[in-house]
Amino acid sequence: MNRPDYRKIFVEEVRERLNRIEKELVNFEKTPFDGKVQDGLFRHYHSIKGMCASMGYQKMMRLAHTQEGLLTAIREKRLRPTEEIITVLFGALDMLKEMTDRIEEGLSIDDIDTSPVVTTLENALKGTLPEPATTPHAQSIPHIKPHSTIKVEGWIFDELLRITAGLITVFSELKESSTTPEPFTLRDSLYRFEKILKELNTHILSARLVPLSLITDGLARVVRELSRQMQKKTELTVEGAEIRLDKSILEALSDTLVHIIRNAIDHGIEPPEERLQTGKPGCGKITIRAMERKDRVIIEVADDGRGIDRERLIKKATEKGVQMARIDKMNDEEILLLVCTPGLSLKDETTEVSGRGVGMDAVRDRVLSMGGRLSVSSSYGRGTAITMELPRMASIMRVLFVEAGRERFAIPVKDVEGVMEAPVEWIEAEEVVFREQKIPARGLADLIAMPYNRSSHTMDTVVLTDGDKRCALFVDNLRDEAEVYIKPLPQPAALVKGVIGYMVGADGRPILVIDTHHVVRSIAS
Repeated sequence: MNRPDYRKIFVEEVRERLNRIEKELVNFEKTPFDGKVQDGLFRHYHSIKGMCASMGYQKMMRLAHTQEGLLTAIREKRLRPTEEIITVLFGALDMLKEMTDRIEEGLSIDDIDTSPVVTTLENALKGTLPEPATTPHAQSIPHIKPHSTIKVEGWIFDELLRITAGLITVFSELKESSTTPEPFTLRDSLYRFEKILKELNTHILSARLVPLSLITDGLARVVRELSRQMQKKTELTVEGAEIRLDKSILEALSDTLVHIIRNAIDHGIEPPEERLQTGKPGCGKITIRAMERKDRVIIEVADDGRGIDRERLIKKATEKGVQMARIDKMNDEEILLLVCTPGLSLKDETTEVSGRGVGMDAVRDRVLSMGGRLSVSSSYGRGTAITMELPRMASIMRVLFVEAGRERFAIPVKDVEGVMEAPVEWIEAEEVVFREQKIPARGLADLIAMPYNRSSHTMDTVVLTDGDKRCALFVDNLRDEAEVYIKPLPQPAALVKGVIGYMVGADGRPILVIDTHHVVRSIAS
């Protein structure tokens, strides 16, 4: 029965069960005598054992059977659930995950040595588990991998079928118009064709939306393992896990959240004794909140730890080459963003978890590459919050095309407050008057180190806005607007500041899309 088509179904089903086990084991540790949690875990192990038997994976079946036996003893109250036993179950779970990955890749699992884990499970069943319990897999931080298969609601297929029928009808009309051209008929058909294409695009993007819970469900395990490594106590709360994002964004977000949580536990959450001395509960809290805002999703990761010492942060930043003259001009938000300075770490010692200066700069770069924005807020002694503003769907947006230095660029229309012509004195002063207010201005050609292509004493000007800040951008020419698909920049181009992605023009040449957030903040400061 081990055919490729069956194998794919097997992998998806087992992986979903394993993810549920991981989530339930975290709950099991909190409420070890909850019969419903015990029964749920038993059913998952029993189902995996049956699926492995039907596919002929005997070694994996025996491993699942041994874990099922441990749960049976706990359910029948022959064995008391302890932290050590749950750690053993986590280690065995990781081995089941490893086997599932091997099966997905079409590799054999017969060469995997399960005997150490099976022996530990059997010792746990006998009550002869050494203190503390260790397994070959229990100490690793799990990698969060969203499912490759997307579950799509049936109504979406009904809508796609309806839209396809409409496209076929319009195609027939266009084909008929090509033989006997009627301008009004052709124009009407083209209008309906464009309308149906937009509707088709909307539904396809909707089909790609998956819940945030696909990655947040696995983060409780990450928090558990990191807390155990650092001898701390931390509890994770997730709000808004039902919010849906594009699958590609969710995949990129998984490692980003792990980075942030790693930093929160290592740098923010204090040891239990230190927390108690300062009047805090011994167990630290990390809260992930997801909120929708128009076509964007706001994800905040907040901890109630020690917060960021600004003086220490500034000292570390200057050691990494950030000029004090530049820091003196920064506001509080910009100072806190210095945690994203490459190579900077607020820890003096290097550990297996952190201290190498790799973390928040990777988070910032990943968020920017997704077309998002990152901000940091912190209250010393009370905690830190990392906020990410991300696009909800794959990046199809309306842009304004401009020319600067003989190159074309695209600016997101949602950040354009207005366009105007700037006289020469404004250009030289790098300042314009817009709606009776003076705002700073720069030439786009200056920002990209290219010469102006000026043919008059005035220049087309685009007024950009980002939150409460504004700036003006001088360009050589304004062009038209269009809805385009924005592609992420490949590495290492994704590290370039001021650009969120690119699109391909009608002539096949790439057109860079301006990061208005970076441009406005740079010019305004």
